[in-house]
Amino acid sequence: MKFLKKLVLSAFFASSVLATSANAADCKARLGDFDWSSANIHTAIATFILEKGYGCEVSVTKGSTTPIMAAHYDKQLDVITEVWYDNIIANYEPHEKAGTIKNIGVNTPDSQQAFYVDKATADKYNLKSVEDMKDPKIAALFSDPEDPSKGRMTSCISGWTCYTVNLVKQKEYGLDKYYTNFDPGSGGALDAAIAGAFAKKKPIFTDHSVVMCAAGTMPGELHKLWKANRPMSYHMEYGFSCMGYEIAGAMGIKMAEPERDVLCFTGDGTYMMANSEMATAAMMGISFTVIVTDNRGFGCINRLQMGTGGAEFNNLLKDAVHETPSAIDFAAHAASMGATSVKVSSISELEEALAKRGDITGPYVIVIDTDPYPSTPHGGSWWEVGVPEVSVRSEVNDAWETYRQGKATQKTV
Repeated sequence: MKFLKKLVLSAFFASSVLATSANAADCKARLGDFDWSSANIHTAIATFILEKGYGCEVSVTKGSTTPIMAAHYDKQLDVITEVWYDNIIANYEPHEKAGTIKNIGVNTPDSQQAFYVDKATADKYNLKSVEDMKDPKIAALFSDPEDPSKGRMTSCISGWTCYTVNLVKQKEYGLDKYYTNFDPGSGGALDAAIAGAFAKKKPIFTDHSVVMCAAGTMPGELHKLWKANRPMSYHMEYGFSCMGYEIAGAMGIKMAEPERDVLCFTGDGTYMMANSEMATAAMMGISFTVIVTDNRGFGCINRLQMGTGGAEFNNLLKDAVHETPSAIDFAAHAASMGATSVKVSSISELEEALAKRGDITGPYVIVIDTDPYPSTPHGGSWWEVGVPEVSVRSEVNDAWETYRQGKATQKTV
């Protein structure tokens, strides 16, 4: 069955804004966007056209299908740039017939929803229909780590209509006896699961990975960006920021749960504190992956130093006292201790290197250079770090004012 993506406008907006050369000052467009990539692209294009071409003031509201479409039906949103029509037809058609919304056309006529298996697996096991999937041996290829008696179907995201559609179809086809309906948590996680499986040429199911970290930049970044898809898949030492704990911790996790895919994130500063652990892991043949982000020093503390008004001092290697500039080859260093290692120079190369981790025995070290200065936006909380109240540096005085404002809004328990 073909499910078409369509462009939908409220009837009011279509008639009063797009269909006329309205005064740009009066043009305001409220767009609805969803939590998947193609909708984001279509919304970004429509926003650009409305702002640059028509001079409109554009606001975008993001969310899952049900609340965004409800807001559209209620005339709180003017434009929806993409809908999976057949998923919402029961609610959509009455509003279209009533004239409250207007169907403008089909975006991508070749788009289809279906149950997909990666081609390598389908070819290898001659999978051509749903009936072929109802074989316990085939289901075992997609084993669900939380319910090993069944395979895992990586489904849509809860809140997307297709998640419910998949549940119904699984039951009607009899697939629910063989597969779970797994929600990967986000569109990005779904994309990553599929892309990762293709890169590894393995059946598509969400990885049962566990991420390990302790100090520096990574705990804050992973707290914001890592999508844990099952319990015990996020191992983080927050309390004391124990530099040097990462590789030892990763080795311990792998020894305790050998079936887990363990990924250890560490900066170059912390990595230098874990030489003996790396050598031990290589000697014992304990397999886990270490991603070393080399910012040539202690970038997290350097940013903190600058953020509290201080001048850069003794954190980045370039600012430390030296006669010979530091130029450590971390990949060569790891290899000298018995690990498999590689230096990558781009995100695509990093993804390719990560895709190979399942084929490597023993510790696997991937090194990538990073910029020590930028960071992603904060995670919604204020970090209280003391700042001098009086200083001859204007940067410190500015930081003190920020600190004072933070203290004024700080909640106490």
